[in-house]
Amino acid sequence: KHRLKEVHEKTKGELFTVEYPSGSTTPTQIELLLEDLKVHEGFIPDVVLIDYLTLLRSDTIKSFNSLYSFGKVIAEEVRGIASKFNIPIISSVQTNRTGFRNQEDIELSDIADSFAIAQTADWSCGVVQSEDMDQKNKYLFKLLKTRYSVFIKGINRFFVGVDKHLQRLINLD
Repeated sequence: KHRLKEVHEKTKGELFTVEYPSGSTTPTQIELLLEDLKVHEGFIPDVVLIDYLTLLRSDTIKSFNSLYSFGKVIAEEVRGIASKFNIPIISSVQTNRTGFRNQEDIELSDIADSFAIAQTADWSCGVVQSEDMDQKNKYLFKLLKTRYSVFIKGINRFFVGVDKHLQRLINLD
C-alpha cells in the first residue's frame, strides 16, 4: 500500500481497471462500460488497454467457420468502439509458430490466428527479445503497420530497455 501511495503521488491521472474471465467479455460490454463511466463518473478514459484481443468473444456472431473470421469480427467490433469514443484501444495478440521461433525480428504475417487482425488495425507494433537482448535487458520494437503516415526513415525499429523485476520499460536515449 505504501508503494502504491508513493506512485500515486508522483503520477497524474487515474487508472481504472476491470477484470473479466477469459472468453466471457464482448466488445459490447466494453462499450457499455465506457458509456457507464461517461454518464456516472463524468469521464471517458484517454486510452483503453485490452489484454489479448482474441480472449474476447463476439455477441453479434455466435459461431465462426475459422479463426480468420473470428479475429476479423472481434477486431472490427473493437475498432468501432475506438471510433465511437475517439480514443485509442490498445491490445495484444500472440505470434504464430514462425514468429515464435524468430526471436530476432517480427513481421506482420507473424500474427497468430487471423491476418484480419493486422488488416483491421490502424497501427501495429511487434516486440521481440532474443537471448542476447534478454541479457542486455532490451526489447526490439518494430513498427509493422500504420495508417498515420508516420514512417520516419530509420525510426521504424528501436530498442527499449526493460526492467523485468519492476515491470518497467526504459527509454534508452
